[in-house]
Amino acid sequence: SIIQDFHNHGKYLVDLEKSTLRKDVPFGNNAVRLNTRYFPFNGETRNQDFEAKLLDMKSFIGSELYKLGSSISGKVLQAVHQQTIKQLEENDITGTLVITAVCNHAEASRFSPMVFDIEKSVELWNS
Repeated sequence: SIIQDFHNHGKYLVDLEKSTLRKDVPFGNNAVRLNTRYFPFNGETRNQDFEAKLLDMKSFIGSELYKLGSSISGKVLQAVHQQTIKQLEENDITGTLVITAVCNHAEASRFSPMVFDIEKSVELWNS
């Protein structure tokens, strides 16, 4: 997909002569945000109640991961789905506790300004 190609080749699309990698721009606070939620299950893995709870769990996790982009969050959500079904089928589980952690570092570097090489961008889009 175009998003994956951009992710793989993004550093080549940035015009490094016109862009500046800055460390003096405050990115945010040094912070760790933890969030937890318990999802009860009744032991059955193939009914509407289970599917609704699984969708609720994926929605909770997705809301915590949205800043990582659709590719990464999609992979995580797929793994959550597969692992939850596997654990419920192989074990006697009444519920699962999901813990998320999001970290920010105040001294992260970023491009400002970030200028893309238009010709390379169009070439990638058309490939």
